[in-house]
Amino acid sequence: MRQKCVLSLFVMVIFGVCGCMGISFANEREILRYLETKYDEKFVVVQRGWANNETIAYAHPVGNEFELFKVRVDGAGRAKEFSDGYGFIFAEEAILPDYKAFITDALPDAKITLRIGNPMNVTRETHARGVSFEEFLEKESPLGINVYVFVSDDALNDKEVFFEMLSNVLYETPNREIHHGYEIAFVKADRLADFDASLHRWTSSLEYGREIKEIVAYTYLGFGMTVHKSEINERLNSNFIDVSNLPAEPRIDRVGDEDND
Repeated sequence: MRQKCVLSLFVMVIFGVCGCMGISFANEREILRYLETKYDEKFVVVQRGWANNETIAYAHPVGNEFELFKVRVDGAGRAKEFSDGYGFIFAEEAILPDYKAFITDALPDAKITLRIGNPMNVTRETHARGVSFEEFLEKESPLGINVYVFVSDDALNDKEVFFEMLSNVLYETPNREIHHGYEIAFVKADRLADFDASLHRWTSSLEYGREIKEIVAYTYLGFGMTVHKSEINERLNSNFIDVSNLPAEPRIDRVGDEDND
């Protein structure tokens, strides 16, 4: 339920800036027909709106609300051109095993998920499940690869040694020519075995401390192909946050919440 709220809030923020008055934009039925014909799957349209002479919608496959992607429809009336970002998910499926093998070679118990690009993107070409990452890169230019790694909080018993080791590992990250963002979350040791990383493909580091109660600390960094190992180590340390030190969320007063005494 908590993750569903995060996704709903994400969609609401995006469409808060979209208008749809007086425009004959693509309706839900048209979007579903386009997606189901193209991919031979069933989908759910989460939200849609209109901006800059295009319909913007978000959808996901039935039964998997975490595979959220963008659908864009240029034009209105009968002159509609459809495109979507479902192909990013296919590319993620293609490279996830490589990143799991890369990380678990050094951290056997780690849980990993990842996301390519960002949810505002659509692919230039049509892709299908089973596409190789090399084929994907021949046609697309992803903004980056965001990798989410969940490890036991036992690693914090000697954080300095762990970060030194992790710096050496991340320095050898696959696909170094593409910008990477890594988020490392420390999960309570007795909860890691049952922790499902795939549910947190959309979770930002800012939500770790307040939304995922199994997490006790986290750190994050971004880097390109010219980064040095020392820089990785510095960023891991400077961005480290102990969840117990997070300030409480501010109370938001709403109309009608006033005391009646």
